[in-house]
Amino acid sequence: MKVWIKVLSGFLLIVICLLLMTSSSYSVAYDVMINKQEIDTWDNHLRTVQELHTDLNEEFSLAMMYLGLENGTMADRALDRYSSKSAENYLNVDQLNDTLSSDDDHSARVKRIRISHQNMTDAFEDCLNTGSDALARKTALDEMKVAFDNVNNDLIALDSEIKKQLDELSKTSESLSDCMMVVVVIGVMSTVIVAVFLGVILSRHMVNRIRDITDAAGRIRKGDLSVAADESGNDEISDLSKAFNQMMLTVRLVAGDLGMADGSKVEGKERKKSGKKK
Repeated sequence: MKVWIKVLSGFLLIVICLLLMTSSSYSVAYDVMINKQEIDTWDNHLRTVQELHTDLNEEFSLAMMYLGLENGTMADRALDRYSSKSAENYLNVDQLNDTLSSDDDHSARVKRIRISHQNMTDAFEDCLNTGSDALARKTALDEMKVAFDNVNNDLIALDSEIKKQLDELSKTSESLSDCMMVVVVIGVMSTVIVAVFLGVILSRHMVNRIRDITDAAGRIRKGDLSVAADESGNDEISDLSKAFNQMMLTVRLVAGDLGMADGSKVEGKERKKSGKKK
């Protein structure tokens, strides 16, 4: 396998690790986003409940103010403000009912708030229609106070329930954020470990094979022409080893020819010497 293919394989493995980390991080990030949207939604519900609580208190105060004044300009203004605030609260209660109708934990309480608000309005109308009947007026006024207390208690309970749900969502958000951090850290560490491991393995493999060729060259320098490099593999280093062995074969052939030529010269000199002696 060619060196560049090995490097490419290692790079692809690192990319796979990064993709796995990204996929896990995306999954956790999606959960974080959904959780954040739920927090925003319930935070809006909480503000709606708190605003409605304030408006219903104002509506009840205006009703009591009008019943206390009964006549005069101030009474007329209080009645006008009461009528406007009551109509506005009707819409807000209906909106809250529509918003939380899909939530079984809160829809029943919102329906009770709606009924109690209607009872409070009806009781106020009864107070206006009693005329001089003090007993009927007192009865209607008591009913209005009871209805208001029911609305007030249900709104306080709903406020508390939504805050509790927001606390749970906030804890979940913190857990998801911690989980995302862990996923990112583990992913980065895994990628670094894989990269270092591949780098060490690849470099050690290449260095060892190059060192073998270097050792063979050192033995040649000392006069050993019988050495041969390891040709196993199918990469650039194996090509280098094959070229090295071809070179050594050529060197041995040249060295053999030179040896034969030197031997022939020595033999010829000896023959000449023996001829002279004769």
